[in-house]
Amino acid sequence: LFAPPLARAQLTLGSAVEAALSRSPGREALRAQVLEAEASKRESFGMRLPRLSARSGYTRGDDPVYVFGSLLRQQSFSQEHFDVGRMNNPALYTNFSNSLELGVPLFSALELQSRQKLSGLEAEDVVLRLDLDAQKTRYRVTDAYLQVLHGLALVAALDRRVADAAADIESA
Repeated sequence: LFAPPLARAQLTLGSAVEAALSRSPGREALRAQVLEAEASKRESFGMRLPRLSARSGYTRGDDPVYVFGSLLRQQSFSQEHFDVGRMNNPALYTNFSNSLELGVPLFSALELQSRQKLSGLEAEDVVLRLDLDAQKTRYRVTDAYLQVLHGLALVAALDRRVADAAADIESA
């Protein structure tokens, strides 16, 4: 009586666990966190490399300090710019600026190393939480499945007792 349900349980328990694991929305979120942690680890490694950046700017104004500073920066300051009237009330001045910068991280080794180590620990933590979630899901599905089997066994035992009692009544 107990062998057929138990044999069926061994065949279908695995498929029930796999179905529960594949349909768990929490596991998808944890998988996304694993990918995020791995990307953060790669990003922290990439921060050790030199950076090249290009900048452009456009400004226009007639503020005396702005005009004076722009002329000095562009090295186009001449004797005529020292005129007091022209200095205090300059015409509109347009300034274009372009720059190309190369940055090399020199004194950030400890920060970069710490960031990379933290990213690695975060990735390990998420992987462990993913495994923990899988174990919890397996436990819950197995527990529910065994409860169903136990209920089926109790129903079969009750059916057998009822049949035995009916047979005893018939024979009496």
